[in-house]
Amino acid sequence: MKNAPPRIAIVWRGDRQARRAATPQNNRFHRIFEELAAVGLAPEPAVFDEEFADEVLEQLRAVDAVLVWVNPLDDGKTRKILDPLLRQVARLVARRGNRRPR
Repeated sequence: MKNAPPRIAIVWRGDRQARRAATPQNNRFHRIFEELAAVGLAPEPAVFDEEFADEVLEQLRAVDAVLVWVNPLDDGKTRKILDPLLRQVARLVARRGNRRPR
């Protein structure tokens, strides 16, 4: 049985509708999705907002790596919630090591 490719979440800020509708093809990062897929990785969108931070946390806990494009200040919003969430995910990944959840 072949192992699944490593999953890479690409995080950017958006609202709930953007999260629901996000695909690797319909956003400004589509070329990054294409390039990651071309080298055998499995990139997936992870649209973030404080309103649904718990959903994003659950998603990020299940991936192998995270790329984040969220400005420190954006439309009056900060990374006050996102940064601790990312630290929590990093601790989980560090404990998990090479053992990927499946």
